[in-house]
Amino acid sequence: MYLHPVAEAIASQMQAAVSICIIGPIGERNGEVEVRSVHVNWPGGLAAATWPAHDPTGYAEAEKSMCAYGRANFSQ
Repeated sequence: MYLHPVAEAIASQMQAAVSICIIGPIGERNGEVEVRSVHVNWPGGLAAATWPAHDPTGYAEAEKSMCAYGRANFSQ
């Protein structure tokens, strides 16, 4: 995904874990509002230790909330 290098650069510059979440209608999914995301751990941590990997239940709940927000903004 084209955002991954951006997330890696932010993580490197800020020495922080980075999650970029984009909420909106997805054309190939019939306009269904979804979250598309990129996650990068901070450079001193394990690469696979991202938010969704660390707390899948919490991230799933956050994603549900983001989708509800997106549906409210992109209602037809």
